[in-house]
Amino acid sequence: MGSVNYNTGSDLIDLIEHLIDSGHDVKGCEDGQEAELLIFKEHFDLLLLDVNVPFIDGFSLVESIRDNGIKTPAVFVTSLNTTKDLKRGYAVGGDEYIKKPFDMDELDVRLMQIQKVFNLKDDVIILPDGKGFDPVTHMVNGKKLRKKESGILHYLLRNLNRAVSAQELMDNLWDYDDVPSNATLRTYIKNLRQVIGKEMIVTVHGQGFKIEA
Repeated sequence: MGSVNYNTGSDLIDLIEHLIDSGHDVKGCEDGQEAELLIFKEHFDLLLLDVNVPFIDGFSLVESIRDNGIKTPAVFVTSLNTTKDLKRGYAVGGDEYIKKPFDMDELDVRLMQIQKVFNLKDDVIILPDGKGFDPVTHMVNGKKLRKKESGILHYLLRNLNRAVSAQELMDNLWDYDDVPSNATLRTYIKNLRQVIGKEMIVTVHGQGFKIEA
């Protein structure tokens, strides 16, 4: 998902790094004027906007692009927390409002909800029990998986009904110099089962793990 994010300093860097790690394509801006030029120049799926930034504040920016017919979903991230601020954010055309401080898990959940509402993604995988799994945001029905746990789940789903050995998982999901121990891999599997259900991942003696349709 393409996103425009603008904030200032280290906050912006941390936010961009998190979004990239979560699988998003990101372009960051440090002020509203730069963001406005980029929005009019390129297409984005979602805008993640701080309100208090130099030159053009987030509220004014969204009001401007809405007046020019740009309907890209916009999420405000701000320390402004009065009811008046909230009302203004939605009145100018914002679609979601996240109050600072927030943790990244909350951000991921909010973004996933925006993606569903605006049908921005069509690659959510339905697990055999009906749960939705998004391998990009690493979310399963609103719960965030660690990146490696998400990778294991995605690999098992791509090999549905086939037992996948521990060695195969290591060969495909880890770099050569970063291969985990068997105990660490079992811990990832255990954590996965706690989220998606113990019965979902079957242990096949002498062969590995599999998910059955």
